[in-house]
Order: sequence, then structure tokens, then C-alpha cells
Amino acid sequence: MLKIQNLRKQFVTKRGDVVALQDLSFEVPQGAFFTMLGPSGCGKTTTLRCIAGLERPDAGEIKIGERIVFSTDKRIMVPASQRRISMVFQSYAIWPHMNVFDNVAYPLQVRNVPRSEVIARVRRALDMVELKEMEQRPATDLSGGQQQRVALARAIVAETDLILLDEPLSNLDEQLRVQMRTQLRELHQRLGCTVVYVTHDQREALVLSDIIAVINAGQIVEMGEPRRLYLRPQRRFTASFMGTTNLIEGKRGDTRALPVAAIPPECEHCDARGGCQDMRTIASTPLGQFHYASDGQVAMSDLVLLCVRPESIRVSPTPQANKCNLVSGRVTRAEFLGNYQRCDVQIGEMSLGVRANPEYPLKVGDQVFLHLPAQALVPIQADQVSAPS
Repeated sequence: MLKIQNLRKQFVTKRGDVVALQDLSFEVPQGAFFTMLGPSGCGKTTTLRCIAGLERPDAGEIKIGERIVFSTDKRIMVPASQRRISMVFQSYAIWPHMNVFDNVAYPLQVRNVPRSEVIARVRRALDMVELKEMEQRPATDLSGGQQQRVALARAIVAETDLILLDEPLSNLDEQLRVQMRTQLRELHQRLGCTVVYVTHDQREALVLSDIIAVINAGQIVEMGEPRRLYLRPQRRFTASFMGTTNLIEGKRGDTRALPVAAIPPECEHCDARGGCQDMRTIASTPLGQFHYASDGQVAMSDLVLLCVRPESIRVSPTPQANKCNLVSGRVTRAEFLGNYQRCDVQIGEMSLGVRANPEYPLKVGDQVFLHLPAQALVPIQADQVSAPS
């Protein structure tokens, strides 16, 4: 539905040229909720503004449906007003001198849509965002969440091919953001429209998206469905940016090449010959030898970088029998956060972050045993091992 090819954009500033987009390419299927996720200054909003026609790229092509709206090769630049796109800005952009109805009706009025149709479409859009009873209320009398819903209703009422959302929840308080995330997801499911959403908040991206494109320095680092990107990232930046993680560097080996004595005798994954039943890889790390799951999707080398999320590490006051991947260490930080404890555990010269059961009280200085399940140890692309953190 949306196709971006080799998009480039550079800004000239007093401090020199800034490359915002570097040969950016991706496709968004019809009806998908597509999120561009990345840190501030990575090129997310610039991409959105190029799609909308508010910025002119230096090179590349943008295609919406079967229509090319920008192309340097074909010398096409369709004005923003003719792209059949709705956009919701971070700042809401609501007309303060208009009431709710007139704000939502504005895109239809400038197109000279008949009054009867305007009334029907505006009321339908307001009903979708649960503001039907407020259509005559002045915009200045609305809360932040209500103003954002007015902006969404205005995007819906235009019935465009594409809705662009530029960090629309960033100005709301935490509780309201949670509510609006749910409403946005339900609204998208009802409308079935194509949405491109920009955010730096990985929780928003995980909750809302069908597809996430992780962006850094004007390029897509990795793209995929939310669960896969979080649980099995293939790039170091993705693993680090999407939540908290532990990264462990090591050298790869093969369990079949090890002597039987080197394998835990009652390892839940290993057979008597010293070979893993459902995984064939082992890494020697500063913390010891770890079995890890390899699905063949990541290119292997002699070096390996393992990613393990804090919530995947099992914490116990005593060693766990019949387990491989066991290490022991001492708690150097313990914070009770209600539904979990956030702890740092020092093992030799390395520290691992863990999320422990809140019912098991931990304090600084306690010795604990950690089990790192093989299926939770995710190998990162080999070329990322020596990359800077």
C-alpha cells in the first residue's frame, strides 16, 4: 500500500550538513499498523513528513497504492493537499476558535462536501472516539486526551488512504497514554485503515503495531513483527533499544566436540554423548559455558554475542538441579517495584540485570544462583559482536 525506495534527505545547518535519511526503503501492506521506532533525531519524523509531502526528499521514490507521489527520477512531486493522507501531529493542531464539530468537519468543508454528508460523517467519527456528546464544546475546554481524540476524529473523517501519526501520545500523562493506546488499537481494528506511526516509546510500538521498523541514524536497523523483534532480535541496537537486556560476548563451540565430562550430567537439554537434543551450539563466555538456541537465522562465526532479557533469568537462593547454564553471584542492587524486583548480580567482573519474584526478598550482599535458559539466550548477528554499545 505504501512503498518507500532509496529515500534520502539532508539538511543544511549552521554546524554543517546533517544526513537525516540514508537510502531508506520499506513497504507497508494494506491495512497494517506500521510503526517507526527509534531514538530522537534518527529520522522518523522526517520520513513521515516526506510521505505527507511536507518535506521534499533529495532522492528516492514514494508510492501510495498505485500512485507515485514523489520520484526524483520521474520528476514527480505531488502536493501534500493532493496525496489523500491524514496526519495527526504531536501537538494536536486543533483550531482553538472552533468547537469540536467544526474542528472535525474542517477537512470536509474545504472540499465542499454537502452539509448533510458532513454532519453524518463527523458524528460517525466522533462516535468512534467517544466524543459524540461534546460536538458543541469549545476546543479550549477540552482536556489533553480529548483534544487528541478530536485530532484523531479529524483524521478519520477524511477517509483517506493513509493515516500518519507523529508521536500523538507523547504529551499525555502515563495513565492517559495507556488508555489511548488501547483506544488506538481498537480504532484501527474497526477502521481497517493503513497507519504509519512514529514513536520512541517501545511499549507503544509493542502494543500497537503489526510491523515495527527499528530506525537509527536514518536507516532501518531491523524490521519485523513485535514479538519476534523483542524476543529474538538479530541486531545489537534492536536488542538494546527495545527494553532492557544483558549482552554476553563469547566464542562459539559445538557440544558434539566436547568431552562428556564437560557437559552437566543431568542437563535438561543434553544427551549422554554430550550433544544437545534440540540445539547444537555452546558459547564460552566470561561467565562460563552456555548452551543457547540457534534457529539458523543468524549468521555464525567464531565469535558470538548472546542477548538475554532480565525477566528470562531465573533467580534462586540455592542451585537448581537438572539445569545447565547455572551461575552464582552476589546482589549489588535490589529495588522493589511492586510486581517485580529489579536487581543487579555481580558474577566475577560482569554484572547481570535480573527481574526477580517480588515475594522472594533480596538485599545487597545476598548470594544467588541464576539459571539462564538456553531458549532465552538469543545469538545476535556475528558482525555485531565488536560493535560499540
